[in-house]
Amino acid sequence: MERVLILRGVPGSGKSYHARHLREAAPPELVWIVSADDYFDVGGEYRFDSAKLPQAHQTCWRNFHRAMQSGAEKTIVVDNTN
Repeated sequence: MERVLILRGVPGSGKSYHARHLREAAPPELVWIVSADDYFDVGGEYRFDSAKLPQAHQTCWRNFHRAMQSGAEKTIVVDNTN
C-alpha cells in the first residue's frame, strides 16, 4: 500500500521536523521524503537561492513521480509549503 502525506505550512512551521520524525518512527525505506529544500542542500549546508526556486520545485516534482512509480510499499511525504 502506498500512502502520500502532503505537509503544508508557512516556512519555519516544523514541516521538515515532522517529516524526519515520521521517517524515524518507521523503517527508513518505508518513508520517502521529497522536498524542494533538498535542492538547496549542498554538501550538508543549506544554500537558498530564490532565483532557483522553479528548478527546486521541478526537481521535487520529478522525485515525487519517481517515488510513486517505484512500486515499493511506502509512505511518501511531500515536505513543502504547498
